[in-house]
Amino acid sequence: MDRILISKPYLFHTLMDISLPILARTVCGLAATTALLSGCGGVEIKAPVSWGGTNIVQADNLYFAGQPDQKTLEAARDAGIDIVINMRLPNELEWDEAAAVRELGVQYLSMPVSKTGPGFDSAVIESLHDIVTRNADRNILLHCSTGNRVSAWYALYLVQKHGLSQEEALSIAAQTGLTRAGLVTRVEEYLR
Repeated sequence: MDRILISKPYLFHTLMDISLPILARTVCGLAATTALLSGCGGVEIKAPVSWGGTNIVQADNLYFAGQPDQKTLEAARDAGIDIVINMRLPNELEWDEAAAVRELGVQYLSMPVSKTGPGFDSAVIESLHDIVTRNADRNILLHCSTGNRVSAWYALYLVQKHGLSQEEALSIAAQTGLTRAGLVTRVEEYLR
């Protein structure tokens, strides 16, 4: 089995969890009647599909989701997912997802990002950028509890690694699942 390519160590951290208001932010918009959505900046976002009851949004080789269950993980494997990256904090997990993923023969990586806080841990963000870049030829499922954190990371990735404007990146991230105003603000502050 191939190994996940990581060149930088990553850090774990926790911050107090608080409820945030929801903000739907889409500049390019979603077209419900089309199967393939062309996003800003040349990024194509495919219309959401359901794997085992969990909605999945695809952008190139990246698949974005909220918390998958066993059926979703099996569907992900069957769809060709090579790597699952969990961005939830360890204290958020209610089951042994790592064991379930590994049992399916899929690689698993935990890269925790807090739901709240003044910013993002730059070491974790850079490690995520590195892992995704080094594994561009592999299908990667990234998830958190709702899809918000993975989509916030994606906005950062699009700006820092693909040169998109902040506005374009946030629009695309809205299509992949970024709806929380607090996370939009954290992305904007991180990019300053």
